[in-house]
Amino acid sequence: MFVNYLMLLTLGTVWGSSFLFIKLALPAFDPATLALWRTVLGGGFLIAVGLLLGKRPPRERRLWLMLLVLGLIGNALPFVMINSGQRFIDISLSAILITTVPLFTLGVAHFFSDDKFTWRKLTGVALGFAGVLILLGPAVPKGIGEGVGGALAGQLLVIGGAACFAVALTITRRTMAGVDPAVSAGWSLALAAVLLLPASFAIGDPLATKPALLPVLALLALAVLSTGLNILLMFTLIQRTGPNFVAMNNYIAPLVGVAWGALFLAEPVTWTKIAATLTILAGVAVATWRTPRAWRRG
Repeated sequence: MFVNYLMLLTLGTVWGSSFLFIKLALPAFDPATLALWRTVLGGGFLIAVGLLLGKRPPRERRLWLMLLVLGLIGNALPFVMINSGQRFIDISLSAILITTVPLFTLGVAHFFSDDKFTWRKLTGVALGFAGVLILLGPAVPKGIGEGVGGALAGQLLVIGGAACFAVALTITRRTMAGVDPAVSAGWSLALAAVLLLPASFAIGDPLATKPALLPVLALLALAVLSTGLNILLMFTLIQRTGPNFVAMNNYIAPLVGVAWGALFLAEPVTWTKIAATLTILAGVAVATWRTPRAWRRG
């Protein structure tokens, strides 16, 4: 049991640290180029691990099509959106907003699966997004006059990334049953890199990149730790404990993001952030609550 909780703490800590890594890498990489290198290195790491373990790529054409969709919706789009958003907002805000993934997942599942809303789930979703509005509120007046930039745009981009993750999770559950996680994650990241290569030249400038040591180390940590090792850790923990136990990392990651922002970047810990975090986490808890017996079943 202790090992399971240690793995959960590691999972939430590394996931929450992703936003610090992104922030440190952005001075040297534009958002699209950073996403490209993240998918190349993270995907390459997972594919190498899979091959070492004797895991072969999928053979069915249908699975390759689904991996391409996952590469687009689950990796390429959200990585670029979150990277772009973090140019305008604190890492603590990103870490808090990404916690809405379970809330978006419930909405997607309602329309595209037999997992329908109940009054409890609706209450939790409403409460969670009330927390989002607490964060967005102060940025709205400025955002109206800032056009495509500014804090409001940054927060909306991160929220869009969270919505993409939710759609990708739903697709994964419906189409990737029986496929080894290292295989599906690795090859979807590789296909995302293929998609991002022309996009990085169209909306970024990879050839102009002149990285320094700190941004490169941040990129490596983002690709290998947050993308590669964390995916392997997540699915290993799911096999040991079930998805509901693993879902508790959603309560750890925002706290880590806020802590790192304050410690390393001197970001202010405001009452607005505290209130929004508590409200969103309360919404997630209400919306995803299960009985102790169901929780133990995973």
